[in-house]
Amino acid sequence: MNLKFSRKLTIFSTVLLIVTQEAQTIDDFIRITDLVPLERLALALDKLGDDSLLDRFDLFLNDYESFLAAKSFNEVMNQTAEKKTEFKSKAESFGTLIYDAIMSDKIDPRFRRFAII
Repeated sequence: MNLKFSRKLTIFSTVLLIVTQEAQTIDDFIRITDLVPLERLALALDKLGDDSLLDRFDLFLNDYESFLAAKSFNEVMNQTAEKKTEFKSKAESFGTLIYDAIMSDKIDPRFRRFAII
């Protein structure tokens, strides 16, 4: 489950911020990489200005906090079937949030294609 959240967050928050800011210079990319993944995601969603995504971001924050708490207590590796299903559902919900953000009409279609491929 670790990669379901942390890797997705790191990679796709970066991609989403690149396509929402239309980063084109090295300085643009450096500014993006100076941010932590949660900051990248929050900034990208703010730039999109889609209230439905922002509402789901709050839910994601709660899910991610619960994942980090469980991870710190080693619940992720030694989890019950019920917890495994719960974490999988939360990771899938995050994946859907990222997909919906990348597919937003507010992102240039050329960049949406780039982000998917």
